[in-house]
Amino acid sequence: MVPEKLGALEPTKEVVEETAAEVPHEGRKWQKVLKVLRWTFSWTMVRCLIRWWGYYVHEHVSQVAQIKKGRKVWIHPTASFRNGQNIVIGDYSHVNRDCCLWAGPNSRIILGRYVLMGPGVRIHATNHTFDRTDIPMMLQPLREADVVIEDDVWLGANVIVTAGVRIGRGAIVAAGAVVTKDVPPYTIVGGIPAKPLKSRIPQDEGGKQE
Repeated sequence: MVPEKLGALEPTKEVVEETAAEVPHEGRKWQKVLKVLRWTFSWTMVRCLIRWWGYYVHEHVSQVAQIKKGRKVWIHPTASFRNGQNIVIGDYSHVNRDCCLWAGPNSRIILGRYVLMGPGVRIHATNHTFDRTDIPMMLQPLREADVVIEDDVWLGANVIVTAGVRIGRGAIVAAGAVVTKDVPPYTIVGGIPAKPLKSRIPQDEGGKQE
């Protein structure tokens, strides 16, 4: 019964052809062009551009100027930062497209040398508390703790690193992982929450690290 009712609502071939004939292809094309032109030269567009420009200056330009950067650091223009004065990026590290590094007023994000990030990585040195139910969570105090990413760490695309985490030298975090605990050096982790998958250090036949 249900498929029959749904099928009855679908337009017939004749109706589709008749509707298409009423608005020729060329006419539909110009309708779209006029719509774009109308909103391009509108006050709504002006307001959106002003807001976008203000956001970019606040979230990127002014913050990058305050970050303590090492030699040959590469930062994508779409990266977002908070409290740049509390962010340190070591030599030769990369901050990729759409990454967010949000330090707190009293907490730092420290990246070592040769840190590699995929697009969309989020590193937060603050987090909302939710201890009370009589106050909205966005109005409750923040919990702040430093985040430290040591040298030669690879954070895959869309990784999230929460406040207070330390990721050891040479570690790899798989794409999409959420890191809530410290990661030992040269360890590959993945999942939600991130858990150890294997070690990068070769092992002998007895299972001991060489």
